[in-house]
Amino acid sequence: MRKVLIVIYSLFSIIAFLALSGITGFLFYTLYTENTADFNRHFTYIRNDIRTWYQEVKGFDSRIIRTRIEQILRSEERLFLLSIYSPGKGLVYAMEKRPVNSGSYVKSNLIGDLSEKDLDWEGRPEYRNLPLLRASLTKKLLDEPMLYIEALFFPFLKNEVSKIIKWGFLSLILWLMVTIIVRLFAVPKTGKTKVYRGMMTGQEEYSPSFHAYSEKSENQPVLKEIGREGDKGSFHAAEKKGTLELFSPRTGLGWGDHLPQRLGFEINRTAASNQDMVLAFITIDKFEEFTNPEEVYEKIARIILDTFPFQDLAFEYGKGSYALILPDSDLFEGIKNLEIFQKKISGKVFKNQAISVSIGISSRNGRLLSPDTIIQEARRAMEKASSEGRSRIIAFKADPEKYRKTLSEK
Repeated sequence: MRKVLIVIYSLFSIIAFLALSGITGFLFYTLYTENTADFNRHFTYIRNDIRTWYQEVKGFDSRIIRTRIEQILRSEERLFLLSIYSPGKGLVYAMEKRPVNSGSYVKSNLIGDLSEKDLDWEGRPEYRNLPLLRASLTKKLLDEPMLYIEALFFPFLKNEVSKIIKWGFLSLILWLMVTIIVRLFAVPKTGKTKVYRGMMTGQEEYSPSFHAYSEKSENQPVLKEIGREGDKGSFHAAEKKGTLELFSPRTGLGWGDHLPQRLGFEINRTAASNQDMVLAFITIDKFEEFTNPEEVYEKIARIILDTFPFQDLAFEYGKGSYALILPDSDLFEGIKNLEIFQKKISGKVFKNQAISVSIGISSRNGRLLSPDTIIQEARRAMEKASSEGRSRIIAFKADPEKYRKTLSEK
């Protein structure tokens, strides 16, 4: 389910990113078009005014024209350069909105005599040190002499760009917040888990590979070598049964002798459907120290049946211990579900004695293995959890590639 959610959210994120990019580009394009059209109207008025002034004084050397053009540059926020030129003759007049201590934008300066032809002239002015975001408009100023007026202006002002960038930035922040929330709810919580990779078979030396998980943050996992022991449980005398009985009348859980057969069926079933399954061993911490341990054992058995719905997948297994099969679950889902169960137990008190359990977990993890192997893995994980303190969860994570390689070498 988590994988499906992550895939759906990833597709949604791609679509949202493309939509955000498209909307941002559209906003810039719309703003550019509107600003250019607006300045074009202003530029028409500027051209008409300059043409009227020229006809009054018959030239551009007049101080009056220069003063009026300076006023235009100051009043038009977008305009930063205004030039007048004659095709084939050269630049006649140029004025820029010059910042303090800046260089001129104009390559060549004022030409006084329009009758002389400039042999280096190519038809329009050349500018240098121009801003990155700019636009230009050119209109005919006079027919005789043939003069053109050109305006360089900013299509985007800083406040206009900042609004669009701010909108995009807020959208990005919102997306990041949603992503964090999705990851918190969809990704398994592995922040307290250390991974030790290894592989175990029934014949070779045991190489432990544990995930350690605890309600207590100060309990850090420590890798230790664990000696091999027998796997047969030590059952209570009261649990002896006939061969046809499946469930213990005392707890309602299955007998531990039925675990290997039921586990083998689940391994084959999940392998056929390419699913995973988890085996967990649960042991009561300090079991022998309780005043009436049998009553505590029955109490926790009832909580197991209330928490996990499949009666035929929960078993009594040894003194103060249980075995539990979680079908169609991977290792991290198993940790999450067993943590919930563990917290239910941790809040219980029996005759002024706090109850807690330690849990060992293993999973199929892509392997087609025998029931004895996964039982041994989960049992060793439980023994490790019990030996390291109360309320511990230790998970064995096998390396399927190493497992298959070992099998092929045999």
